[in-house]
Amino acid sequence: MHNHLEALLKVSMALTGSLKLTDVLQTAIDGAVDALSLNTGAIYLLAQDELLLGATTPPLPPGFPDEYSRARLNDHPHIQQCLLSGETVFIQNCQLEQFTPEEHGVVEARGLKSVLYVPIAADDDSIGVFIVGTTAETSTFQPIDEKLCRTLSYQVALAITNSRLYESVQVANVQLEKTQARLADAQIVAKIGSWEWDVTVDTLWWSDEMYSIFGLSPGKDTPSHDRFMELVHPDDRMDLSKTIEDALGPAGSGSVEYRIVRPDGGDRYIYAKANVVNDSEGRPLRVTGISQDITDRMRVQEALTKSSQLAAVGQIASGIAHEINNPLATIAACTEVLKERVPHIDDESDRREKRTEYLSLIDEEVCRAALIIEDLLDFARVRPLDLRPVELSELIESTVNLMRIQSKYSDCNFEVSTNCDHPLLVADRERVRQVLIVLISNALESMPSGGVVKVACRNDDERGQIEFSVSDGGVGIREEDLGKLFQPFFTTKIMDKGTGLGLSIAHTIVSNHGGEILVDSILGQGSTFTVRLPRDEKQNK
Repeated sequence: MHNHLEALLKVSMALTGSLKLTDVLQTAIDGAVDALSLNTGAIYLLAQDELLLGATTPPLPPGFPDEYSRARLNDHPHIQQCLLSGETVFIQNCQLEQFTPEEHGVVEARGLKSVLYVPIAADDDSIGVFIVGTTAETSTFQPIDEKLCRTLSYQVALAITNSRLYESVQVANVQLEKTQARLADAQIVAKIGSWEWDVTVDTLWWSDEMYSIFGLSPGKDTPSHDRFMELVHPDDRMDLSKTIEDALGPAGSGSVEYRIVRPDGGDRYIYAKANVVNDSEGRPLRVTGISQDITDRMRVQEALTKSSQLAAVGQIASGIAHEINNPLATIAACTEVLKERVPHIDDESDRREKRTEYLSLIDEEVCRAALIIEDLLDFARVRPLDLRPVELSELIESTVNLMRIQSKYSDCNFEVSTNCDHPLLVADRERVRQVLIVLISNALESMPSGGVVKVACRNDDERGQIEFSVSDGGVGIREEDLGKLFQPFFTTKIMDKGTGLGLSIAHTIVSNHGGEILVDSILGQGSTFTVRLPRDEKQNK
């Protein structure tokens, strides 16, 4: 009995002291053989339809048959019976037992007289077999001996389960380390950092690349929401705070572009995308997301924009001579005629009418030349937006009134519909007015015989925008010309009626406000230009 307890204690200590399976298996089989006063034993582990030797005592001598280390389960029916039934199998006299050739080879090589097979099971599944035997003389195993082997096999099953679990954890850890290394490399290449904000305790976790993007050191700087907002460019903090507030609300996610100022003074452009995880009652728990340094892309876009503007200026330079020379030629001709007639001025009415006509032509052509120059300057120069709250309905009304008083449009009427509830924008008022003037002027000029210009605005709650439109019943635009309308110097008007810069300038103004301008036209029936601009949600609440 004392030997039995000592064997169990050794195996228990091996289980708690080592996760190395071979050590535990060897301790278990050695303890069983000693406790039962036997002289041979082995533990086999089941691997699908094969038996793999896990431990043996005494050690195998050189040249021992390979069948003892690795064997097919079907070639060992006694072991197979033990595993299938889950019961011990005892053979008191191996000389009298019927064995398969493979079993007989092992019995002979080991010199077995008596042998006991005990199943090793985990979660009701057989995973191996515990074998003890004697080579000196036949033996009879007592119930207490079988109970010891059963207990040891149970402990071995625990050891096998723990070892396999440990090995799977080790493999998973290695794979995790590889995945984390690959992710870190990918984040460096793509300049993408990942982060997680625990809203409940206001703690922020950053990946290494986040520190790199923001110019901080992982070992020295501790990220927090306040520290993060300090690094955001002052001009972008309000918009970013609004985006975060929206994401923590019903939206549940969002993306935004903003600028940061790093501790070294360098500025970077950042694109961020986030997802909010809520509790069962819809309250935000944490926010996970990524942030990408898009500075290089933005610099390229700025360079391309500047390059496009320079190219356009070159295009202007090549076409400006023709555009300006036409009105200047008219002015010069009228001036010559007046110079010839000045010495012969009399009071005849027809001569007075001619002089008036020539002077009117000079005035018109000077105005047209000035308009060309103004459009050229508006197109070529880049001026910052003066963003302030603007009430769109009032701006539309005042702009329409301005256009009404121009006598050359006296044959046209206006219908104004401003169905916006407190339609406030944060925009450059004069730039938006300039867009309205361009669109209304084009609508008026498309109806030389008169007509109705319809100007309307409305809230688009689905998109979070305010849109206004200008419609006319004029000549319309050919389908093939629709894609060219916003290109510099493209015009559908006759040569002396436009510069081809108005819509291009309007498109630039709208884009700089983060909006879009759309056109719908049917040839011979008229056109509708629609401008969509972001709504100032804070002001409209």
